[in-house]
Amino acid sequence: MRRANPGGTWEILLPGHTAIGHHWRFMATFLSLETLPVELIASVFAELDILSLRRASETCARLRAVASDALLNPWRSPILRALAQHSPVELKHISVLSTIPRQNWIDILCYASPEFLLFDATLPNLSEEQYKIAFRKRFLPSWAKIWKSGSWREAFLKCVE
Repeated sequence: MRRANPGGTWEILLPGHTAIGHHWRFMATFLSLETLPVELIASVFAELDILSLRRASETCARLRAVASDALLNPWRSPILRALAQHSPVELKHISVLSTIPRQNWIDILCYASPEFLLFDATLPNLSEEQYKIAFRKRFLPSWAKIWKSGSWREAFLKCVE
């Protein structure tokens, strides 16, 4: 609906909107970041590349909380896509990011090339249990005798060599 104003201007009145004096009141529902389900945000994050996901997770506290949630784990898909490349450059210094759940490092240790793990990657401080899981996922069960009650990290790196 259109109506003329004094001075030759026109106001357009749309359905769902009302004009009150000189002010407009919009009868619309606005969608905010706080009302979106975290599962939806995590699904969108999972489609991003690592650099974009890193930037998005640094924009506000809510996005940082979603990105660092170990159950939602939006980092898994971008990390697996990066590991499919021969030389995953974007994974080089990923250990310094605090928003990445540690469980992703088990996947990196299991699927990354030995050259990447030994020469390019900055490995984080993982627990012995996490190195044990990575060792058992990457190597044959008979290789576990290399452990000999020492450090699982040491056994893992020895077998990668």
